[in-house]
Amino acid sequence: MPGAPLDETGHTQAQLMAQNFEELVGSAPDAIFVSPLIRARQTAAALEEKYGLTATVLPGIAEISAGDMEMSETDEHIFTYLGTILNWIQGDLAQQMPGGETGYQVMQRFSQAIVAGVETAYAQGQETVVFVAHGALCRFIAHTLSKDITPELVATFPMHNASTTTFVCSGECPNDLAELLNQNWQALTWSDKPLNEYSLEEMKTDPVVSKLRPAKDPLR
Repeated sequence: MPGAPLDETGHTQAQLMAQNFEELVGSAPDAIFVSPLIRARQTAAALEEKYGLTATVLPGIAEISAGDMEMSETDEHIFTYLGTILNWIQGDLAQQMPGGETGYQVMQRFSQAIVAGVETAYAQGQETVVFVAHGALCRFIAHTLSKDITPELVATFPMHNASTTTFVCSGECPNDLAELLNQNWQALTWSDKPLNEYSLEEMKTDPVVSKLRPAKDPLR
């Protein structure tokens, strides 16, 4: 399994997420889909153990590569990485991560993965579907699914490690790519908190490096 593993703090965060999952989300998981990267697999393992489920690996929800900036710890590169993702969220999908993917390429892979997961779960009558992915990608996915998740929200208040964001699919669940990505899902929470608990006055679209990524945490 590629990527960096969880450290002791990460394992603790994953265990706490699993312990509090039903309180955070509202119900136990029926199905789990996970990125192939080891830290996501280790996070999902806490849910697998608690609920007796086996996660399905979806390569399409692997983290967004930093390309030429991979493993860099400089504020400039971190700002470029996050700024590129925010530009994608705001519609500039043709922009390319230096040495990496374009927004179109990232959207295509995660869209296909999520559609596959939702279709599989829906066919089996499963209602609470969990995707265990990564912070930067989750910003992009969340905004694509719901207009409730704004560029300002994801720029100012990044998802914490091992936190949950909850969406509700009202009515008949979308079962094709066009219907799934129509921004009509209702977002209930972002990073464990109801959306109305975030301060509108603090929100901005310029990423603040110190708030979006811990110091000395390399891009990977």
